[in-house]
Amino acid sequence: MRWIRVMALAVGLAGGLAFAQEKPPPLEPPAAAPTPGFDKFGEPLPAAPPPVDELPAVARFRALLGHAATLTYRAAEPIDPATGSVRLLGVVLAREGGKAAIEELTLDGLGEDRIGAASAREVTVTGGDGVLRIARLDLRGLAAPGQAPQALMLDSLRLETLTLEGDMPVALAEAVLEDVGRGRPARASLSGLDLLLQEPGMTGRLRIGRVGLRGIDLGDLVDAMDPPPGAPLAEARHPVLLELEQASVATEGREVGSLGTLRLEAQPTTNGVDAGRLALRDLRIEPVPPIEDWLRRFGYPALLGDLTGEVRFDRTRQRLDLVSLALAGREMGVLGLSFALEGVTPEAMEQQDWEALRLAGVTLRYLDQSLYGRALRDQARRLRQPEQRLREQWAGQAAAALGAGSGRAPAPVAAALQRFLRGEAKEVEISARPPQPLPLGQVPAAFLGGPAEMQRVLGLGAVAR
Repeated sequence: MRWIRVMALAVGLAGGLAFAQEKPPPLEPPAAAPTPGFDKFGEPLPAAPPPVDELPAVARFRALLGHAATLTYRAAEPIDPATGSVRLLGVVLAREGGKAAIEELTLDGLGEDRIGAASAREVTVTGGDGVLRIARLDLRGLAAPGQAPQALMLDSLRLETLTLEGDMPVALAEAVLEDVGRGRPARASLSGLDLLLQEPGMTGRLRIGRVGLRGIDLGDLVDAMDPPPGAPLAEARHPVLLELEQASVATEGREVGSLGTLRLEAQPTTNGVDAGRLALRDLRIEPVPPIEDWLRRFGYPALLGDLTGEVRFDRTRQRLDLVSLALAGREMGVLGLSFALEGVTPEAMEQQDWEALRLAGVTLRYLDQSLYGRALRDQARRLRQPEQRLREQWAGQAAAALGAGSGRAPAPVAAALQRFLRGEAKEVEISARPPQPLPLGQVPAAFLGGPAEMQRVLGLGAVAR
């Protein structure tokens, strides 16, 4: 009953919104009328008895709310006696620390642990340091038998035109939650989010066109949050997808960054293998300090790029593969990374056991699309030197840093870097393939041992194209 009571009150409190935030206490306001059900010190008042002629559906709703909440209303009328639907006007729901005023509330299909349907219009929620207003709320198919949160079931909850007044004003066009419950891949979405951030000396604004999440199984999520000791990793049973569209951030009325789309996808566990993908498109950072001077010198109007990645985890082999991670700067270049780790277990990750986690291979790639050329021209202009002379200087410095000519240098790496720095190649790829998987705790020692030790232990290779 505890969960159904919480959700029932959420019809008025908009999903159990919590306003309280850690901050210095405000000045003591003038004495105000006590919240219905509690005196001015927050102590519960004796509950007023319900009307003797209260409709059965209202009595059932009052029972769902529990003894910690109070319910008052201006008027009540039956809509359909056969189904027990009822309409309430001038509703006030109160719990310690929060109160909701609802101009019109309709309820249908009420039972001991379920609400078939509920609709609310002109909802005002007060609590903590904020006021939440909701133009309309619609709830369908809420049930919570027993005490376990895993048993909660919800067909849909839709909130329209939300505004939150307070230290962090928020406006939201719509919020939707659907298909919640064990064995059901839930869906949630927010659209038209507008958030105002106000700090001393700075005002910021975050706008998001839409955020969507689907595939979360409530039962699996609760189990994963509190697994028994020694329990294996929980297996995902549904594809999970997070999408974000058209986000922007502004400070002092000036846009400083934006994002076209974000897509994060996780596949269900198949034959003991988990897989996920990330795609971030049209990330734009405007010319603001500290990158403004750098962008101007290199001739870029803004930073514009994309980020993509793919990862696989084989539970049986205890192997984690970063198949690819690529950061692409428009008219700059593409930086790519991939690696493979063995001995990956929950215990090793939690304890940061660098001896159990072993590097099987890693590859770093860079494809130049004008960034190196722009940096070279900028430096040549500053030093008043020919670009070709600078290329030779940088190639020589790289060779010296790697110990080239001493017999100790990882020759493939030195040769590939020199070709790239001289302008003979646009892409350089450096890889490490240890003869046998190398514990991560031993990787720093390989670098400190000098080029020859790096070559022997890490199995370095490189190519320039």
